[in-house]
Amino acid sequence: MSEAGAEASSAGGGAGDPSLARNLVTFVVFQVIWTACVAGTGKGNDLVGPASLLLLVLLLPFITDRRCELRLWLTVGLLGTVIDSGLLALGWIDFPHSPEWWPAWLVPFWISGLWVSFAALLRSCLVWLRGRTLLAFLFGLVGGPFSFHMGTRLEAVVVTEPSWRGYA
Repeated sequence: MSEAGAEASSAGGGAGDPSLARNLVTFVVFQVIWTACVAGTGKGNDLVGPASLLLLVLLLPFITDRRCELRLWLTVGLLGTVIDSGLLALGWIDFPHSPEWWPAWLVPFWISGLWVSFAALLRSCLVWLRGRTLLAFLFGLVGGPFSFHMGTRLEAVVVTEPSWRGYA
């Protein structure tokens, strides 16, 4: 085997590579959850998104250290919930389809679920960004606002004027 082939093989990514399968399954699960949460809420169905979070169970066979992974998911979920609830409390964003009984200062459950499903990407699809701080920052700089933009297009979230605040 050539030196380049050995390097590629040891780095993973071949057809039989379990990390490739994990990355693919994780990416697809995240996309399905994001779409179910955002599009479902935009159409007035608040239950589709949270129910779709059950798909995270499909990732468990790929995770060797489940305790560590679940801790990451919970940490990112809580941190994202706190940050987005802060934006909500500041009046920068609003969730027009939140149930009337839901606390006005707290983002809907499906937002927390999106953060948890995003956390699942960190040790799989996005692991290549580890140690590449500037590139990770740029991805976040584009990905976060783009996600909010699509959420507004699907009528799941409202970014208040001036709109740059909700995308910051």
